[in-house]
Amino acid sequence: MIELKDVNIENLIYEIRGKAVMLDSNFARLYNVLMEQKLNAY
Repeated sequence: MIELKDVNIENLIYEIRGKAVMLDSNFARLYNVLMEQKLNAY
């Protein structure tokens, strides 16, 4: 399991044509990390 502290969100965000975007794969990875931690909190 990847800990949230191990994920640098700024490195997952790119600028394309002046817009901040995140790749689907990075978003899924980040969301999975957040969901795992939330589920483990219960």
